[in-house]
Amino acid sequence: MKILFTEKQTFSFFWTKLILIIVFLAIGAGAVRQIFWGIPFGNKPMSDVGIACLSLFLGTLLLFAFSANLKTRITEEGVTVRFFPFLFFRERFIPWETTQSAYVREYSPIREYGGWGYKVVNSETNKGAWGSNRAFNVKGNQGLQLIFKNGDRLLIGTQQPQELVLVLKSINRGQ
Repeated sequence: MKILFTEKQTFSFFWTKLILIIVFLAIGAGAVRQIFWGIPFGNKPMSDVGIACLSLFLGTLLLFAFSANLKTRITEEGVTVRFFPFLFFRERFIPWETTQSAYVREYSPIREYGGWGYKVVNSETNKGAWGSNRAFNVKGNQGLQLIFKNGDRLLIGTQQPQELVLVLKSINRGQ
């Protein structure tokens, strides 16, 4: 199976990551101070269990922010997408035979999907295996729109729209 297109994207919200790091370090330092040294953190300190749970939650959120990524691979047989840590940590292969059309388009992440990430927009008139309308995107406003034969839709964000258009045309999948 010859790979014609591959792309790996990560969330690039620098300020959010910086704020998360600062808050995690402050809460983490307070937790160490309170739990191990017995010095209460703040005027109205949380319980030791509470501050430990908060530190663990913030650490997990920080880990998620730095590890989340979207990988897309296109071959003549279909599209493989992996949105870590979503999709239960595995790749999903979408054979071209299941799609009615595939094209690159500009979209409005906030207006159409409510932002970036793993998004599902359901429609009562169209429910299938993928749900009615899904998006995997991490930044930008360009994406590969797949329309399945059952009417469901999947949008996969891309930062390489021109290259993707050429690849789709080369395998007679683009419009």
